[in-house]
Order: sequence, then structure tokens, then C-alpha cells
Amino acid sequence: MKNGFRNFTEMPKKYGDYVGSASVVCNTDIVTSSGAEVFPNEKTALNDAAVQANIKKLRKAIATDQGVAEKDIDLSKFFFVRTTLSTKGHKDEIEHQFQEFLFKQDPDLQVATVKSIFSFLYNKLDSKFNNEINDDCTDTQEIYDKKGLKSQEIKDLISCGLAIQIPAKEQLFSEFNIRSIQAKRKYSTCYSQIKMDMYSDSKGFMNLKKTISQTIASACSEEVDELPVLLDEVYTRIAANDSIPLAYRDEYYLKMLIMILSFKYCNGGDDV
Repeated sequence: MKNGFRNFTEMPKKYGDYVGSASVVCNTDIVTSSGAEVFPNEKTALNDAAVQANIKKLRKAIATDQGVAEKDIDLSKFFFVRTTLSTKGHKDEIEHQFQEFLFKQDPDLQVATVKSIFSFLYNKLDSKFNNEINDDCTDTQEIYDKKGLKSQEIKDLISCGLAIQIPAKEQLFSEFNIRSIQAKRKYSTCYSQIKMDMYSDSKGFMNLKKTISQTIASACSEEVDELPVLLDEVYTRIAANDSIPLAYRDEYYLKMLIMILSFKYCNGGDDV
């Protein structure tokens, strides 16, 4: 317990104006080696009269560890929270709440899109959380930058994810007059890969998407007025472009991405 609270107890001294409260969440009972209960199985303030004996031990251990007086260890803002959820359970519950939030914004949102946005945000935050910070750091902004995401960053990531929701395969096949079963199978494989690539940080994919979007806009300005014709025209131009990376030169991959971007463009979007 001592090490678990060490950094928390430093927070009021360094960042007292920013900390309203902090909780230690645990999915196991906190007991002594003899099995005696340390904290009740509900949210418990660490200055609660019911746990004063254990709090005194905890305060003494922290004071000894940090080389300060016991009276200087302030636990008034800290709580112990007992949960029955596992780590996976926590993640699943957060994802569920995130889905509910986004579905309120757009009831027609694709589940796959929501899951992709959540996964991207979760991994981004997980990566940030694992950043190491020097114990002597007192720069609040450095901690925010290394450990968290600004609210505007989160809003932008969600907005970007919503903007790149892609049309269903069946809709694309219908709009672009794709009838061959063999072609549909190949396009379907590429469709899945494109969905993953759209949520990556790959500079190569971002540049490819930009190039295709610009080519679509150019072709449309030249009065190409039917989606199947637009697909053939844009693919011809992109296939002849030597700047397209070899990794993205598969015919079905390029054509599927062109179909997605063309559909979005022709339905009022500039890009996805």
C-alpha cells in the first residue's frame, strides 16, 4: 500500500490547486497477511473514522519513506474504491459507455466505426500513460503533455473518426455496378484492410488518400458524371502515378479506396 500511495500523496503539495480528489481503485480485498480487513468493500475516505488505525500505519509508512513528518502527510483528498470489475471488465464497460455516448450523437453510426474510434483513443491514452516522468518533475504542463490528451485533441479524434465512417460494401457494389462474385470477394478483403489503415498514423496512407481525393475532385471538375466512369478514370490516373508507394498498388485495394472516397465526395464530403 505504501508504494501505491507514494505519488498520490505528493500531488497535493505540488498540484494542490488542480486536485479535487483522487481514488485508488482495486478489484481485490485489501487485507493484512493474517486476513484482517484493511478497508471496507465500498468507497472509503482515507480519513474515515472506521479505518483510522490502518490510516495511521499508512501515514507513518509514507512519512518514513519520504523522510517527512507524519503530520505533513495529507490524505484528506484520497479514497479507496473497491470494484468487482476485472481490468478487462473496466475496459468493456468504458467501451460500452463510449458507444452509448456516440450513438446519442448519431443513431445510424456503424458499430465498427465506434469500436475503431474507441480502440484508437484507448491505445493513444495507454501509450501516454506509459510515459515515464522524473519523480522531481513539478511542471504541470509537462505531466499533462506526457500523460494525457487535451479535451480538444479527444474531440478532434472523435470528429475525425466520425467523418471517416465509410459506406457499407453492399452500397458501394451497387453504386459502382460491381456484380462479379470473385471481384466482390477481393474488394471485401481490401475493404477490411482499408478500415484499419484509416485509423493508423501511416503517413503513406494519408498521402495516398489525399492524392486520390484531389484526383477525384479534378475528374469531377472535368464533368465525369457517373460513378462507374469516375472509378475507371481515377484508377487510370492513380495507377500511372509513380509516387504511389508499392505497398498500396494492388488494383483492388486502390479501386476500393477510390470507391469509398468518390462516394463520400459525391455525397457532399470533400474527404474522409
